[in-house]
Amino acid sequence: MNGVNGVKDNGMQALLAQMRSMAREARDPAAGPGGAAPGAGGVDGVAPAAGAQSADGAKAPDFSGLLSTALGQVNDLQVDANRKSDAFLRGDNIPIADVMVSMEKSKVAFEATRQVRNRLVEAYREIFNMPV
Repeated sequence: MNGVNGVKDNGMQALLAQMRSMAREARDPAAGPGGAAPGAGGVDGVAPAAGAQSADGAKAPDFSGLLSTALGQVNDLQVDANRKSDAFLRGDNIPIADVMVSMEKSKVAFEATRQVRNRLVEAYREIFNMPV
């Protein structure tokens, strides 16, 4: 599947690149955001807001589009893992390694999605409980 409701996979690729960048930064804080010099890509390495225009005038993808695409990708990974597992159980000629890799990809993607959801809920609660 290429996307959810016509949304292309570019947003998912951008999200994955950002997650990898954050993982690299967590392992090596001296590398800076995205492995780039501080201040790159926005103010102090922070990416521009969703929907903001970049320097070349192209409109950045919005949050809901990125979220829809990411959820679609997670769903695709789970469907693929289930399909391969069912095929293996039926006795089709599919290597067990392919089944296990698909299942692990699905598990990792779902866990990442769950963590994002938990952080969003936590941020919402924090904002909701702020004094006015």
